[in-house]
Amino acid sequence: MANNITSARRFVGFIFEPQPVKRGNAWHVYAQYPGGERGHILGFDSEAAAVAWLKEAIASQSTPSDNENTE
Repeated sequence: MANNITSARRFVGFIFEPQPVKRGNAWHVYAQYPGGERGHILGFDSEAAAVAWLKEAIASQSTPSDNENTE
């Protein structure tokens, strides 16, 4: 990926649009932040990279935190 996003896990609590959007030469993922404000995550160089990141972000939201008791 040609962006500075290192991990989708830091976006836990966000609500994501299901498909990335192309603006100019870059792909973006639209999101609603935990406080309700809407924005977008920038810098994906391809639709495939944005979709892969989006899948990771959504999966991380349904994965229990390392600090949570899972029993």
